[in-house]
Amino acid sequence: MGQLFGERDQWATAPDLTFHSRSAAQALCAGLHIEHFEESEGLGKSLRGPKHNHRFDLILRKP
Repeated sequence: MGQLFGERDQWATAPDLTFHSRSAAQALCAGLHIEHFEESEGLGKSLRGPKHNHRFDLILRKP
């Protein structure tokens, strides 16, 4: 279970974080059984205030 930042996230220019396109996120799932793969995008909250979120929520397991 985990989350990946999407490439359209507001923080996508942060050099110390990693961001993924949908196809790149799906490629990371290769060889695993996908229980849940959901992409979400929209306005959310952060400790710094409002933020545009783009993320992938994943639940994966070994076959």
